[in-house]
Amino acid sequence: MTNPEFSVLDYIDLVDRMTELLNNETDLLEAGKPHEIGNLQTDKKRLAAAVRQTALAIVADPAMIDDGSPYAEADKAELQDAVAEAIAELSLPQREVFEMSRRDGMTYPEIASALDISVKTVEARMGRALRHLRERLAAWLPAGGGW
Repeated sequence: MTNPEFSVLDYIDLVDRMTELLNNETDLLEAGKPHEIGNLQTDKKRLAAAVRQTALAIVADPAMIDDGSPYAEADKAELQDAVAEAIAELSLPQREVFEMSRRDGMTYPEIASALDISVKTVEARMGRALRHLRERLAAWLPAGGGW
């Protein structure tokens, strides 16, 4: 399910803008003007969220970045293998919650009801699952984290 509005160039622009903000923040610190950094925080948070969401979409649907080249096909296959392996490494309760949320589109309350557990337990399991996936898929995620 490819998003027709997605553009790799848009994603690159997001990452470039985030990098520029981080460089500006560093420049302000080096110039002894930490009080001016607050002005960058809102933009940095907004861009970080956009980068995270786009990276998640790419991990969920690698075809979004397929330009038809042999390299893209190899990268896509490698990413799909890495994602499948990382998901398989999750504990059964974590994998169950992750798949119900991401594959089946269920909300946390729906998952909690289906599994007869609390929403807090769903949140904890999903948090551990996402942390594991972030660590295992770090090579395919934007540099600097923000996840």
